[in-house]
Amino acid sequence: MLIVAASDLGDSGIYVVFVLFAWAVVVMLSAGGVLCGAQLLCRKASRAKKVAGGALLLVSCIVPIFCYYAPPYVVRLKYGSYPLGSQPRHRIKEGMSNCEVMTILGQPQQHFKEASDRETWVYWIDSYGAHKFAVDFGPDERVTNTYGN
Repeated sequence: MLIVAASDLGDSGIYVVFVLFAWAVVVMLSAGGVLCGAQLLCRKASRAKKVAGGALLLVSCIVPIFCYYAPPYVVRLKYGSYPLGSQPRHRIKEGMSNCEVMTILGQPQQHFKEASDRETWVYWIDSYGAHKFAVDFGPDERVTNTYGN
């Protein structure tokens, strides 16, 4: 578990470990499916077994591709915008209005409003929410601070 304890990973270390573990499971199951599907296709077997082998082979190849490409689209469907992909620190300046920030970055994935009329918008950098970029707004709805990991 050294990867979780690394100081440069911070809170996102557990997400990294989880994603790596999930990918290991997907790759192992897909490899097993490819091997079983290939064996069913190559054997002298009934037509039904060959069809099942071809279907297993196809699904075993599609699942890892889906697991790789789907998360940004799931985030888009749930929150209304894609993850940013990189830190936009130099594009957002103090004093910008919330409309200007919305134009540049789009809809935030998370939104917090405090009792003191202060607001925080949180944008995800990646699809898993491990890396984030936040914009704080003051009572006048202008940027007061930006930060992220």
